[in-house]
Amino acid sequence: MKRSIIFLTLVLVISAMSFSATIPTGLTTNDPSPISCSGFGTGSNAFSDGGSAILDKGMCWATTHNPTTSDNNWATGIKTADSYSVFISYGLSANTLYYCRTWATNAIGTAYGPEKSFTTLTLPTVTTSSITNITVTTANGGGNVTSGSGQTVTERGVCWNTTGNPTTANSKVTCGSGLGVFSCTLTGLSPSTTYHARAYAKTSSCTGYGSEVDFTTLTCPTFGMTGSYVTVSPTAVESDIPTNVTATINGDKTNMNVALANAYEYHALPEQTAFNWNGSGACWVNLYMHTAPPEYTGNGYITVQMTITKTGCPNDVKTAKIIINN
Repeated sequence: MKRSIIFLTLVLVISAMSFSATIPTGLTTNDPSPISCSGFGTGSNAFSDGGSAILDKGMCWATTHNPTTSDNNWATGIKTADSYSVFISYGLSANTLYYCRTWATNAIGTAYGPEKSFTTLTLPTVTTSSITNITVTTANGGGNVTSGSGQTVTERGVCWNTTGNPTTANSKVTCGSGLGVFSCTLTGLSPSTTYHARAYAKTSSCTGYGSEVDFTTLTCPTFGMTGSYVTVSPTAVESDIPTNVTATINGDKTNMNVALANAYEYHALPEQTAFNWNGSGACWVNLYMHTAPPEYTGNGYITVQMTITKTGCPNDVKTAKIIINN
């Protein structure tokens, strides 16, 4: 009887040992694919959970051998022992050798698949041209795509922002595709603003950038008017009196319009108006005014209004008033 009890106990102990849980087994690491300049994908075939439910699984990578979950790591959050694949699109450096492994964790611990290595792709090579033809709201930019690093350049252009290190997630203009020199127009800019710009080249999986260049848009044109409230006295009643109003224009004057409006008021009448703009920085108005007849009393006056209009800029309006002493 004693021997039977001892034998039964040994059988139970051996049985318990035979069915104790282990870490997951049978993990594989698929050959990394696809591979880009900043990411990669891999995964594992179905595996054994080791007799304990899977808590999570994923992949890890590093620039040294035998990466673990303490290195760069991506968890899937999937709690099964089925096959799986993972792809990350960012975070890796271009043209760099990496090592990766799959992993799975249960209550007993973490198991790893075999190690695989891969090298990320090389970025397209592009240079940034100087920014030219800068106006209030536009500028010309471009670059030169010298290499696609073995890939087809599907898009090229210029991107910009006001903070630095612009990317294609910021404002951008596309300028075709392929290798070679390109140029395009940056639009939608604000006056008197400093921008940071750089050329870019895109392939199906990578985006390369040129060096950053800075530029500042021009200032909207504004008046600085003299001649406001000028007083002139006639030498005789009903005489012609030459007067002058000058406005100096500051800022960007390309494609600018200057309009003149005058309205005679009490006891004053402009007989002739000569309006001039020399195209570089000054406007002036010569008014030959006819004074009021002697039966009128009090002073006469005339107002002169100049307006600057330019696309992308608020209108700038200045008014001068010339008084006639009767």
